[in-house]
Amino acid sequence: MRTWSAQGQELSVQLHAGRRVVVNCIGGLGRADTVASMLLTQTGEIADAESEMLAVRKVRAGAIGTAEQEQFTRRLAESLSNMDFIYERGRS
Repeated sequence: MRTWSAQGQELSVQLHAGRRVVVNCIGGLGRADTVASMLLTQTGEIADAESEMLAVRKVRAGAIGTAEQEQFTRRLAESLSNMDFIYERGRS
Protein backbone atom coordinates (compact mmCIF):
# COMPACT_ATOMS: atom_id res chain seq x y z
CA MET A 1 0.00 0.00 0.00
CA ARG A 2 2.96 2.36 0.46
CA THR A 3 3.63 2.25 -3.26
CA TRP A 4 -0.07 2.72 -4.02
CA SER A 5 -0.22 5.75 -1.73
CA ALA A 6 2.14 7.71 -3.98
CA GLN A 7 1.16 6.21 -7.31
CA GLY A 8 -2.56 6.31 -6.62
CA GLN A 9 -2.37 9.97 -5.69
CA GLU A 10 -0.43 10.78 -8.87
CA LEU A 11 -2.88 8.84 -11.05
CA SER A 12 -5.78 10.63 -9.35
CA VAL A 13 -4.22 14.01 -10.06
CA GLN A 14 -3.76 13.03 -13.71
CA LEU A 15 -7.36 11.82 -14.03
CA HIS A 16 -8.79 14.94 -12.42
CA ALA A 17 -6.67 17.02 -14.80
CA GLY A 18 -8.51 15.36 -17.68
CA ARG A 19 -5.74 13.01 -18.71
CA ARG A 20 -6.27 9.34 -19.51
CA VAL A 21 -4.80 6.46 -17.58
CA VAL A 22 -4.44 3.00 -19.08
CA VAL A 23 -4.57 0.03 -16.73
CA ASN A 24 -3.32 -3.26 -18.14
CA CYS A 25 -2.11 -6.67 -17.06
CA ILE A 26 -1.26 -9.76 -19.09
CA GLY A 27 -4.63 -11.45 -18.59
CA GLY A 28 -6.72 -8.29 -18.57
CA LEU A 29 -8.94 -9.56 -15.78
CA GLY A 30 -8.27 -9.53 -12.07
CA ARG A 31 -5.26 -7.30 -11.52
CA ALA A 32 -6.24 -4.59 -13.99
CA ASP A 33 -9.80 -4.63 -12.62
CA THR A 34 -8.52 -4.30 -9.09
CA VAL A 35 -6.42 -1.27 -9.98
CA ALA A 36 -9.40 0.28 -11.77
CA SER A 37 -11.54 -0.19 -8.66
CA MET A 38 -8.76 1.24 -6.48
CA LEU A 39 -8.73 4.34 -8.68
CA LEU A 40 -12.49 4.76 -8.30
CA THR A 41 -12.00 4.96 -4.54
CA GLN A 42 -8.77 6.96 -4.76
CA THR A 43 -10.36 9.64 -6.92
CA GLY A 44 -13.42 9.84 -4.70
CA GLU A 45 -15.72 8.93 -7.59
CA ILE A 46 -17.18 5.88 -5.86
CA ALA A 47 -16.92 5.13 -2.17
CA ASP A 48 -18.24 1.58 -1.75
CA ALA A 49 -17.00 -1.72 -3.13
CA GLU A 50 -20.32 -2.92 -4.54
CA SER A 51 -20.68 0.22 -6.68
CA GLU A 52 -17.02 -0.02 -7.74
CA MET A 53 -17.41 -3.59 -8.91
CA LEU A 54 -20.59 -2.75 -10.78
CA ALA A 55 -18.92 0.21 -12.51
CA VAL A 56 -15.87 -1.83 -13.54
CA ARG A 57 -18.06 -4.72 -14.73
CA LYS A 58 -20.10 -2.35 -16.90
CA VAL A 59 -17.03 -1.64 -19.00
CA ARG A 60 -15.33 -5.02 -18.67
CA ALA A 61 -17.46 -8.16 -18.65
CA GLY A 62 -16.13 -10.77 -16.24
CA ALA A 63 -14.21 -8.23 -14.19
CA ILE A 64 -13.41 -9.03 -10.58
CA GLY A 65 -14.72 -12.50 -11.29
CA THR A 66 -13.66 -14.61 -8.34
CA ALA A 67 -14.82 -14.61 -4.72
CA GLU A 68 -11.24 -13.81 -3.67
CA GLN A 69 -11.10 -10.77 -5.95
CA GLU A 70 -14.47 -9.55 -4.67
CA GLN A 71 -13.36 -9.96 -1.06
CA PHE A 72 -10.07 -8.14 -1.76
CA THR A 73 -11.97 -5.30 -3.46
CA ARG A 74 -14.32 -4.96 -0.49
CA ARG A 75 -11.47 -4.91 2.05
CA LEU A 76 -9.48 -2.51 -0.10
CA ALA A 77 -12.36 -0.08 -0.55
CA GLU A 78 -12.89 -0.05 3.19
CA SER A 79 -9.23 0.55 3.97
CA LEU A 80 -8.78 3.19 1.25
CA SER A 81 -11.85 5.09 2.40
CA ASN A 82 -10.29 5.32 5.86
CA MET A 83 -6.92 6.60 4.66
CA ASP A 84 -5.93 10.23 4.30
CA PHE A 85 -4.58 10.05 0.74
CA ILE A 86 -7.92 10.03 -1.02
CA TYR A 87 -7.75 12.66 -3.73
CA GLU A 88 -9.51 15.88 -2.92
CA ARG A 89 -10.46 18.20 -5.75
CA GLY A 90 -8.35 21.30 -5.65
CA ARG A 91 -5.54 19.55 -3.77
CA SER A 92 -2.56 18.11 -5.60
